[in-house]
Amino acid sequence: MKLVIISEFFYPYKTGTQKILTELAEDLVENGLEIDVLTTDNAYREKKLSLPKNEVYKGINIKRIYSTAFDRDNKLGRIINYLTFTFSVFGNLLSKKDYDKILFVSNPPLVPYIGYLMKKFRKKDYIYLVHDIYPDVAEKLNVISKDGIIYKVMDMINNKIYLNASNIIALGIDMKKVICNKGIDENKIDIVTNWADSNNTFEKIVEEDFYNKYNLKDKFNILYTGNISKVHAIDTIIDVARKLKSNDKIKFTFVGNGSNKPYLESIIKEENLDNIQLYDYMFGEEYNNLLNCADMFITTLQKGIEGLGVPSKTYTYMSVSKPIIAIMSENSEVGNMVKSLNLGKQFNNDEVEEISNYIEKIQKDRNLYNEISNNVRSAFKEKYERKKVTKKFYNIVNY
Repeated sequence: MKLVIISEFFYPYKTGTQKILTELAEDLVENGLEIDVLTTDNAYREKKLSLPKNEVYKGINIKRIYSTAFDRDNKLGRIINYLTFTFSVFGNLLSKKDYDKILFVSNPPLVPYIGYLMKKFRKKDYIYLVHDIYPDVAEKLNVISKDGIIYKVMDMINNKIYLNASNIIALGIDMKKVICNKGIDENKIDIVTNWADSNNTFEKIVEEDFYNKYNLKDKFNILYTGNISKVHAIDTIIDVARKLKSNDKIKFTFVGNGSNKPYLESIIKEENLDNIQLYDYMFGEEYNNLLNCADMFITTLQKGIEGLGVPSKTYTYMSVSKPIIAIMSENSEVGNMVKSLNLGKQFNNDEVEEISNYIEKIQKDRNLYNEISNNVRSAFKEKYERKKVTKKFYNIVNY
């Protein structure tokens, strides 16, 4: 069977969705499927590379199609990028006939509507992998109004996408509930979490030079990685850092990029928060070293975002077996996971005092720290290792 995967970003880029989809494509090929990918040569918050239009990578047939590449932090530029990619995908799929199914991801938000059109005009089934629920997430972030025409049109379009998909894949039970509340049959929705690959991120002893290079030596290091944006409760982390400033053994490190990065930089500078440091994205061995320097991780979602997205970085955190603070609703997929499996502790966004106290408690209590670390290690190996999760995708796609 041949599956076409549609993704704005893909190999060789390594942040976020493109890394997940590249690993998924690799494993589907390993399981015997033919995989074609329609993508661009654009990068998501990485340096853009000069890439060939057509490439075969580990048995995956990659075709890079046209799309503009305006700055993602410019709203108009991002919309133009979305539109050009959408039209390019539509044109390429119209002329393409040698495939059985299509896998669409929810980003960019208009692209999966092409699946509905292909089903109507080409009789091709499509699978809808939901990473973010539109237009709900845009409304919660005050990008659009629920009473506006944009929301209503996007809602209508997305309902058509849900109703006509052969399968819908949600990242968690909270996301499945939101989709079901839109009138979608729960029997067509499968829950498949994201994952981490223990061949890429794994427990190891890091040399002292690395600790020195990133100002991590002799500190209790709390790490946040990935997208620094409105979706994530950055202000809560800042408030906790303010609260713990007098504890010179605790260090907060942000690694990533995003629309809220300039805001974070300005707060650090204006308030002289020397217990917070900020670096750009890291990859490969450097990233794995960084993860292993951490004593604790923070994963976040803004209040009201539960069910509309999942902070998938959490599964990578788990691969190195350290306690996790989940600043989000206990009803969210990750918040519930951290709480129910005792992988650290779940907090609401306004519980700054409680978060601060918990960090200092874990810092001092090695027995508790080791107990939670063992819980994280066991949960990851049992449920969230790459091959175990991607096999679920194969079973859905090949059904």
